[in-house]
Amino acid sequence: MPLINAKCTNCGGVLQVEQGKDAMVCPFCGSAFIVEKAVQNFNVTNNIRADVVNIYQGQKDFTVKGGILVKYNGESPVVTVPEGVLEIGKNAFKDCKYISSVKLPSSLVSIDQGAFYGCRKLKSIEIPEGTESIGDCAFAKCSELKSVQIPSSVKKLGYCAFYECVSLPKIVLPEGVEEIRSLAFYGCSKLADVTVPSSLNMLWNFVFHQCAPMDYRYAGTLAQLIILYARSSHFLSYNTDDVFDESIAKDLKKLFRFYDTCPEDFKDFDDGEFSDEFFGPGLDIPGLQNLYVGGALLQGTLYYPKEAAEFGGSIASCDLFEGYKKLKDVSLPKGYSRKNMACCILCGWPEKPSLFGKCKKCGAKYVTRKEEDQ
Repeated sequence: MPLINAKCTNCGGVLQVEQGKDAMVCPFCGSAFIVEKAVQNFNVTNNIRADVVNIYQGQKDFTVKGGILVKYNGESPVVTVPEGVLEIGKNAFKDCKYISSVKLPSSLVSIDQGAFYGCRKLKSIEIPEGTESIGDCAFAKCSELKSVQIPSSVKKLGYCAFYECVSLPKIVLPEGVEEIRSLAFYGCSKLADVTVPSSLNMLWNFVFHQCAPMDYRYAGTLAQLIILYARSSHFLSYNTDDVFDESIAKDLKKLFRFYDTCPEDFKDFDDGEFSDEFFGPGLDIPGLQNLYVGGALLQGTLYYPKEAAEFGGSIASCDLFEGYKKLKDVSLPKGYSRKNMACCILCGWPEKPSLFGKCKKCGAKYVTRKEEDQ
């Protein structure tokens, strides 16, 4: 028999029932109910009104309003969020330090700001397919979180989404993710293996700052990767106005004040508040060990694409390759030379090259291609 949605006529819990049955027992409150009436109850409640619905897990463990889980009130360390919940609301599980496991419903669409902030015992989370966004500080300071499964339906990771998840060793961002906001994985000190999709089109400031030396796996081509970093760096550094800059500062000040998460790197020396004076583009990956592009280790000669060189009219290093020891030489697109660069792509040395087109610091050789990129 196919399963259809229903609501318990006693407690309002969202259920899935077999349509051919006459009666069933609610798994939340233990009451028997008539299936036909429970189905009618679901249709009336969801199509006509969106009042408070209390869903039970033994007791009144969940407060749900119009599909949004507003607050978890229970005490169990193992939590199953009922089907029918569309959004884990702001701070719904905030500082539930005893929770070790959470099963999210297939109906979920979004995880809001601070939803699981400070859930220190939470060890793993599987986000269901269909979820579209992970909000600011959603899993920040989940210090025992070791495993995260993110579906391809997720488009955006918010500010500080996994801030200081200090036990997280690996993250796979699937194809479909388009944007990662500032400090999303800041302070994940064990994060050493990162997979980034070719669908990503905007990477914000300090996403992987203060992480472990890492293997970085990019699913697209080298040209796509460089263009991503060049576009993001250009947008954050040169293509912004005061309104945009102020909106970033305002968002972060509000977050850091509310959740008390402002890193020492960005605090004002006098008042301890967040200061955008210390908050630059910061697109580097500190301690990059191995860079895999399309499954192959990037080494030898770096082919810098013309499309990336055109951002801002000069070649931007984006700090992506600084300190990466497996690259020795750089092939530049037609019409560009080392003189078009503000610094060496491979080591950041700012002085002009020698007569032989070599970096005076690291010795990288720069050669301009005779033909246009294919």
